[in-house]
Amino acid sequence: MPIHPTHLSKRSSACAFTLIELLVVISIISLLVAILLPALGQARKQARSIQCATNLRQVALCAAGYMADQKDWVPPAYGGGMPWYQVMWKSGHLPKASGINGNAPGQGGYDKSAGIIKCPEALLKYETSQSQAYWGYNNSYFYNKRWVGSKHVWYYGESYKFLEMAKPSDIVFLMDHNFTNVNTNDPADEAPIYWNCPEIIDFRHNNIAWYVAWDGHTDTARPEDVTETIASTDTDWMKRHFWKR
Repeated sequence: MPIHPTHLSKRSSACAFTLIELLVVISIISLLVAILLPALGQARKQARSIQCATNLRQVALCAAGYMADQKDWVPPAYGGGMPWYQVMWKSGHLPKASGINGNAPGQGGYDKSAGIIKCPEALLKYETSQSQAYWGYNNSYFYNKRWVGSKHVWYYGESYKFLEMAKPSDIVFLMDHNFTNVNTNDPADEAPIYWNCPEIIDFRHNNIAWYVAWDGHTDTARPEDVTETIASTDTDWMKRHFWKR
């Protein structure tokens, strides 16, 4: 019986060509993944940044509702033994965020139901190995009280009326921050860490920080816009215009 080597060589060539094609396709896919992954990561970061600004605008709307019901009084930064967000929870003007059980195994950082007072880009604030007994509320934004003369974000002072502000668009209401407090009470005011964190603005969105002014508009600040930390006694950036009186 005659042998036809030509047929065998054609079949081998076809198989070899298919394998080469497969390798080329795999190489192209790998290259595309390497190119697209950083872009996708940046897109996610941009989406989280936009969500942060949206959160701040929503909180400002909640504060506007509070002021409308409280005869123009602005929400206090700290009043009645509660920080601003708890005051607005109690009054029904801010959707309440859930606490997190610090003793639950493996449950660290921010709770997923922290709501609009939690920036989606904020980092974890404490270790899961901490053994303190607490429930922590989660907050990513500090209330700016420098416009009433305090150097601290948590100012124990009276509230003021919105119409007393000279220029609400120039006064920061809330801003991205990197500050949490150790508190072993039940419930605690905030998600706890050890007391080693200064009261500083957190430029976590590609080196910018979002803030919302008292007129409800949002904007960003860069480190060069703020020359010193909030804890400094002579920083004027946060409180440009004071009161009418």
